[in-house]
Amino acid sequence: MRDRDLKRYNASLMLSVVATALWTGTLAVVLSDIIDSYGLQGAQEGLMSSMISIGALAALLATALFQGKYKKAEVIIWCGLLACGALLAQGAPLPFTLFLLACFIMGLGHGAVDTCQSAFLADLHRGDTARHMGALHGIFGIGGVATPLLLQALLRRFPWRAIYIIVGLACLALIAQFAAVTYSMRAKVSVSSRMEPRLTLADVKKLLGNRCYISLLLTIFFGAAGQSGIIVWTIRYVSVSLSSPAIAALCLSLFWVTSTISRFGSPRLPLRPGLILAAGAFISAAAWAAALLINQPPALLAACCVAGLASGSCIPLSLSEGASLNPESTGFSTSVLMISKTLAQILCPIAMAFVMSLYGMRAGMYVTALLFVANGIFASLIVCGK
Repeated sequence: MRDRDLKRYNASLMLSVVATALWTGTLAVVLSDIIDSYGLQGAQEGLMSSMISIGALAALLATALFQGKYKKAEVIIWCGLLACGALLAQGAPLPFTLFLLACFIMGLGHGAVDTCQSAFLADLHRGDTARHMGALHGIFGIGGVATPLLLQALLRRFPWRAIYIIVGLACLALIAQFAAVTYSMRAKVSVSSRMEPRLTLADVKKLLGNRCYISLLLTIFFGAAGQSGIIVWTIRYVSVSLSSPAIAALCLSLFWVTSTISRFGSPRLPLRPGLILAAGAFISAAAWAAALLINQPPALLAACCVAGLASGSCIPLSLSEGASLNPESTGFSTSVLMISKTLAQILCPIAMAFVMSLYGMRAGMYVTALLFVANGIFASLIVCGK
């Protein structure tokens, strides 16, 4: 495989990640318009997000179950097209039940594409996975910052259903270019058409019996949970409890910016990945607890920046470590890690809401610090286990 071909294929894969950033960020921008359009109330307002998460979880379970029976590049293409089709369908005047079905299908496509993009990248760059994984997730982070700004500008000119069609067409073009490059690379890049060897039950037991891998599963679970605590609740806490909506929006934007910097920069540090994960988690926990003790908007803003820089690389570094532990079956190890991450993102907001209902919003926000502490403890076990 020539270096030029590898760079071209890598660039095409990175472009396909822009599609995942676009369709992931669309719902948050148009959510209020969807609620008004369908006249949703109470728990109904969260059904769209829940259906996307359920679809993504189903896809991750399927990719783990059918490991060794698919080609990662083809999954990215076909499941990417499935997600694009769901986006275009959401732009049609559907009954709410069918709209929810489209959300589920979009989540299904996203879950499969997301895990296979990371696993495929690990196959392309076995000698330097961490740096390239950081870049891949860094591009997603850039998309996380840019997508709301772009779509909010479009929403001022077009109705929300048109936004779905615009995003669907843009994502279709991004997935199509990856399909074209994959087709042209089949004779040049062997991993484009390679299927992993089918795992035996003994292989699965060996991986799941690896203490480092179990520690890694818990590391990514609590790391994703801690990040979800910031992403889901910070805007509401700073807006409502601290009466500062202007700073609230800035908190989340700066968290994404600093997380993106972390994803590009952390793999270049002259430290072992487990040590970066552990140190980042404990620094994030300390910053978050200190900010809540001060309990002023600027303190929360600073904590978001520190947490982004310290823990922003948790997910890509964890995926990179998982691939290094199981280099011949990156699809399976990545899928199981992504399942752990997705479960954390589903359960964490509910757990924090429960604590808030019992002890108040500020007490619930301290849960984020505790989650980062747990994240650091299990990351430390990775360091000790190697």
